[in-house]
Amino acid sequence: MRSKLTVNKWVTTELPAIMVSLIAAVLLWSFNQLRYTQERTFQVEPTVKISDWMIPLKEPKLVTVTVKGDAEQLRNVDPNDFSIILDLSFVDSEGEHEGFFSLEKKGVAKHLKGLEVSLNPVSLRLYIEKKITKAVPVKIKTSSQVRSGYEIEVGVSSPDTISVSGPRSQIEKLEFIETEMINLEELTHNMEMQERSFIIDKTVRLSQDNVESGIIYNRAQEIFCSFRVQEIIKQITVKDLYVNQVGTDPNLNYQLSTDLVDLQLSGPEIILNKLNVNALVLGVDLDHISRPGKYKVPIVRMYDPKQIEGLHRVTDLGLFPAEVEVTVSAK
Repeated sequence: MRSKLTVNKWVTTELPAIMVSLIAAVLLWSFNQLRYTQERTFQVEPTVKISDWMIPLKEPKLVTVTVKGDAEQLRNVDPNDFSIILDLSFVDSEGEHEGFFSLEKKGVAKHLKGLEVSLNPVSLRLYIEKKITKAVPVKIKTSSQVRSGYEIEVGVSSPDTISVSGPRSQIEKLEFIETEMINLEELTHNMEMQERSFIIDKTVRLSQDNVESGIIYNRAQEIFCSFRVQEIIKQITVKDLYVNQVGTDPNLNYQLSTDLVDLQLSGPEIILNKLNVNALVLGVDLDHISRPGKYKVPIVRMYDPKQIEGLHRVTDLGLFPAEVEVTVSAK
């Protein structure tokens, strides 16, 4: 009877306290687990394994790697500790193919225990084409603007073709690969022209712009190209130049058939555009005429070409008319 009473007393007084302690212990354990367990996510670029003669039309997007584990351990984990592999090495035909990602732990993550790792997405569908190679022409890309007064002829590049590889659909429609931009105005900037035509050689790299992704070529290759720089030669007519009368006799009157003539010149545009027309002084020498009558007198140039900027490089095509009729009468 006493034994039964003792058990009943233990059930009513000790057991509740024990249960409370157990619940508290479970809650404390759960709290500690939450406190020391952490979740981190990383964006990792997957690696596609594929045969040498096939190529994906587009690169796969980043895969989200979610890692759960001890907070202290996760502090030293970074994206470089995970490799995501998409194995499509079995593909031998063009079209859309699906593959599942596999995970490889590296570095710190490889040696940590109890890590939970998940991937999103777990698979990917890629459109795959045959990889082809062909030689395409090199196109020298130039600015459209040229320094005033010059014209530039672009020579053939060396090499004139470049080998490119990539998806069949892209390579088949690829017509050329451009070089980096060459500024034609800068090509002749601050250069004194010693000849009307000369060659400038320049080396430039292939451009990385305007080429679709997936196309592979040697972007570091240097392309040699030559440019023939020429002055623009034009012909102008300086109209209505006044003809001065030189050597007149004060006892005679002189009447010119015309006192306005035209001068035709040919030369570099850059010189003719800034020519000082006022310096082009003309005249007729009347010193030898001593009595009335009608005379034909040549028009003479009274200026020194060496004294007018650039005029020594200009060709004189003649005066029109080249002579005038002079009517001489007594006063």
